[in-house]
Amino acid sequence: MPSSSISITHGGSWLTLSGVPVAQANALLGASYQLYRHTETSETVLRTIGYALPEALHEHVQTVAPTTYFGSPRALRQTSQLRPNGPTLPDGDPELQNELASLSLDGAVPANCSDIITPTCLRILYKTGGYVPRARGGNQLGITGYLGQYVSRSDLKEFMICFRPDAVRSQVEIVNVNGTNDENDPGVEVRILLLMSIYVSITCSHTG
Repeated sequence: MPSSSISITHGGSWLTLSGVPVAQANALLGASYQLYRHTETSETVLRTIGYALPEALHEHVQTVAPTTYFGSPRALRQTSQLRPNGPTLPDGDPELQNELASLSLDGAVPANCSDIITPTCLRILYKTGGYVPRARGGNQLGITGYLGQYVSRSDLKEFMICFRPDAVRSQVEIVNVNGTNDENDPGVEVRILLLMSIYVSITCSHTG
């Protein structure tokens, strides 16, 4: 197997072998890989109903994938949803914010939260309306951005004014890992799709 078909990620703990023929994977793992089709969605996945590793590898290898997990690939997709004709809230949700103070923990979720989700709706749904942060010096939240999605300080300020006026002084610090941040083109939509392929991934535990 050429070295170009082997990659190591996650600090050396995840070893991926790509382009492995099914027959070779079956021989290496004592498996019986086949294509399985979901009767309702017609989606096809490559899986085996069992596999085995030499005993000498048991203390080093934690898992092998894909093997016996038959969850639907559709469930693993994350797609942002845009509603071009959905309701807009240029003034935020002041009615919900006022209602939040009077809601009981066992109270019904306001009907407004069935049509659109705002930070106030999330506080109501997760029953955190009365939560008061105790962290000294303020809380911090880390957010990663991929595929042309950038930070816009002006958008953040406008959002806070509308939905969290009590936190309008929040600041954002940008840490570029690979690339730059273009605030003039923050992006609109991101779709993350799970691509299925024939490969064997092995997670190796560190020893010593």
